Amino acid sequence: MRWEVPASADALLASSPDYERAQDWVEKIALALEAKDPDAAADLFSDDAHAFSWMTSIGKHDQCIKNLISTPTHFIWQWETTYVIGVHTPVTVDYSAVLTRDLRNPEENKVSAVQMYGDLSKLMPLIADKPLAWRPNVVTLN
Repeated sequence: MRWEVPASADALLASSPDYERAQDWVEKIALALEAKDPDAAADLFSDDAHAFSWMTSIGKHDQCIKNLISTPTHFIWQWETTYVIGVHTPVTVDYSAVLTRDLRNPEENKVSAVQMYGDLSKLMPLIADKPLAWRPNVVTLN
């Protein structure tokens, strides 16, 4: 399963040398989540977080953010110090996420803030057994 990049954001995202690597990485994590194995997905994220660094720059591009929000094909969540991303189609999941970098640590290629949009009821079963430190900033779409 591939993450579908909105057409107007394609040039920005594809300009990163890590683009193809990140695509493959997201696909592996998606498969782990679909197998209901969030620990395996967390391991993938922890072991190769820098592969996703190309996406942290999106926060500086308002139009790209708007396009991502309108294309609900992925999600990400955080608990304690572990970050996890999964990919689903709009048919199965009605939310998306915008990722931003912690400005206190700009030298680190880590996603440290998450805004999630939509219905979290489909996500909760995947993280029900995780620590309560998971605190997304949730905005529900109409």
